[in-house]
Amino acid sequence: MYVDKSTCILIPTRGQPKGSPMVPLQVASAWVSLNRPLNSKWCSYTAIGYEVAEAYNILVAKALEKGFPFILTMEDDNIPPKEGLVQLHKNIGNFDALSGIYYSKYDDGSPVHGLPIQEMTPRKTVGIAPVEWVPFGFTLWKADLFKLFEPPWFRTVDEGEKRMTHDIDFCERARMKGARFAVDTDLWVGHLDIATDTVY
Repeated sequence: MYVDKSTCILIPTRGQPKGSPMVPLQVASAWVSLNRPLNSKWCSYTAIGYEVAEAYNILVAKALEKGFPFILTMEDDNIPPKEGLVQLHKNIGNFDALSGIYYSKYDDGSPVHGLPIQEMTPRKTVGIAPVEWVPFGFTLWKADLFKLFEPPWFRTVDEGEKRMTHDIDFCERARMKGARFAVDTDLWVGHLDIATDTVY
């Protein structure tokens, strides 16, 4: 049975280096090389110079206007493998979002997602692992999830002792509406430290 895998790709960037709209070559090359599902439409939007939560609010609104069933979020320091998007589509199943796995930017870094650190450090593969939240660096979303909320969808919370980035905050609120998230631990995504040109 045919499944429409049409995907709108959303990429916020503050611009590198020092506020210019340039994106590192390794990252841009990965974007260009990314295979898209056959017989499905795709488009991409970039927001330059916005705070990340604000950028995603602008970009998700554009994607929903176009009626795409899937949204892929990518960021300008993540290097996905060529088959990454195809693999996410293959494995998303009944989850509302599925992320590749990447690690924080330091030696022996921890995985950037809501899976207990002890389960993934040192680096292990456990297949598709349900998690409490997913980062936005290379994540496939079912667009219907965003229709459960009135915009703005994303916010950076910094109020006294409550501090949350946009990804954790959104996933926490989405879980209250029954959303399910997972990470594909077999899909490793590079995480580029632009200052040192090191990929973690």
